[in-house]
Amino acid sequence: MRFTPTILLVSFFLLLGSTLGWAQPLNTGELLDTVFNENGELLPEYRGEISKANEEFQNLSSEVQTLFGNQRIYVELKLDDGSVERLGVITQGNTIQTALRHAPANPTLKINADESSIQAIANSTDKAQAFVQAVNQGKLKYEGLNSQATFATFMADLLVFFTNLVNAISQLLGLK
Repeated sequence: MRFTPTILLVSFFLLLGSTLGWAQPLNTGELLDTVFNENGELLPEYRGEISKANEEFQNLSSEVQTLFGNQRIYVELKLDDGSVERLGVITQGNTIQTALRHAPANPTLKINADESSIQAIANSTDKAQAFVQAVNQGKLKYEGLNSQATFATFMADLLVFFTNLVNAISQLLGLK
């Protein structure tokens, strides 16, 4: 079962994961220092990673793109060392415009996550299931900060619920 509405939320993490090489045991804070300039803007040599994330996003249904395609996402990422990175991603016109090493002005969607959960999602062969697992464990939380984002998170919550329900029924019936 494909859990497509998670792709935009995960795309940002995949952007960071691919840019920062999370498959390797590196210091995330130091890596962020090399990817963003002193103003918190993504360096030009890493902007190509946004195109990769946008390719994934463009494969989604128009309904999903409408829900998540115009957001100013604020991410609080708790690193394994206990420090917190504040990041942002801006989507407009159904594309990821940029990533920031600070909260965007007037955020519409807030995500709280921890480094190990994001690494698990980025490195998983089943990213949708890894996303659902992180949400279920309370390691990844999202909240709409305006009516459009609140509706988008409501829809994502419904899909997480139905994914959990289908997984539970499948296990009960011995299909999984």
